[in-house]
Amino acid sequence: MPVNDFYSSQSDITAAKIKLYQGYIGTYLIKVLMKFGKCAVADLFCGPGKNGTENGSPLVLLEQAEKMLSSDTLKKIHPNPEVSILFNDIEPDHIANLAVELSRMTLPRELRIETPTSKHFRDVITGNTILIRSPRPKFFFLDPFNYSDVTMEDIKLLIDSPYTEVLLFLPAFFAYRFAGVETEEKTKRFLESFTTRGIADYADFDDFINSIRTKLLTSLGIDFVRPIILDAGQQKNTLFFLSKSIHGMLVMNEVIWEDAYDGKRVMVKEQADPGLFTNQELEATTPELVKFEITLLEEMKSRKMMTNVDVIHFAIKEGFLPRHAEDIIKKHLTKFAITVTNGKQVRPYVSKPNIITPRSIIKYID
Repeated sequence: MPVNDFYSSQSDITAAKIKLYQGYIGTYLIKVLMKFGKCAVADLFCGPGKNGTENGSPLVLLEQAEKMLSSDTLKKIHPNPEVSILFNDIEPDHIANLAVELSRMTLPRELRIETPTSKHFRDVITGNTILIRSPRPKFFFLDPFNYSDVTMEDIKLLIDSPYTEVLLFLPAFFAYRFAGVETEEKTKRFLESFTTRGIADYADFDDFINSIRTKLLTSLGIDFVRPIILDAGQQKNTLFFLSKSIHGMLVMNEVIWEDAYDGKRVMVKEQADPGLFTNQELEATTPELVKFEITLLEEMKSRKMMTNVDVIHFAIKEGFLPRHAEDIIKKHLTKFAITVTNGKQVRPYVSKPNIITPRSIIKYID
């Protein structure tokens, strides 16, 4: 499909991708602006601004930024907040269309939009040393049309920048279809660069995605890599969230658990009547939660003793929420001896408000 035809309408997968981006970027702006007062967001494969009649990522970002910058609460803390935005797309027509969309908008002065550029992605990041070296929080949205457009070296350059998070869209399903067979050179390079096993037979798509996650963790030297599978049945694609921040990972986990009953896979096309079950009922039966229960208990047994903070961090790193870990501990209370160090009740204190506050020591005794 030609690139321009792709943007003539909004597919189900694109709609799901934009919804997740909107959910995260809105919360991200609240968090970083309330703390730092300033941040930068770069959408480096931004497209023309709209997908048919629907807003694409640039317009979604501007809506969320304008909403946050109008907050009286924010201005009481930071009288001069600022969001700097960089849009880029290699297709000149896309930038021309985006410029038309921007000309129709009246945006607050605190929103600083650099003149949108039409360059190769790599030229933008290597030529903008001010942005890369800036100590302000930065969020990069990378949504390439082709999975081979971004290399591991490109991502490392970004993630090594201070206070940086990356949301990377990979049409990984297209590469997965060629795993294990002789294929064209660019697909081979992607498989060798972005997976732990290269061109190999994978058990299934989940196995393939886990291989990419492991490679990203080791190659980038970060703690938090969050794959989100967008599942439209025969077609699947994946977002990867990359962060050095436990707080950023928690926010992304919360956004995903709103739309994915197993915290892993967003079902783009409903394959069952959603009215039959509540999200919590579906969540309780998911194999992913069963696997996490086994993994968490094995981790706690191996370490013999963990603080509530240790348990919270482990859960978040694995893509779950503190409440999932607390439910598992409560389910297996006979396996643990809990000592309270900073609290009034003898309980695990494995909860979101205690993400950095040691309040209990949980010993595995079984």
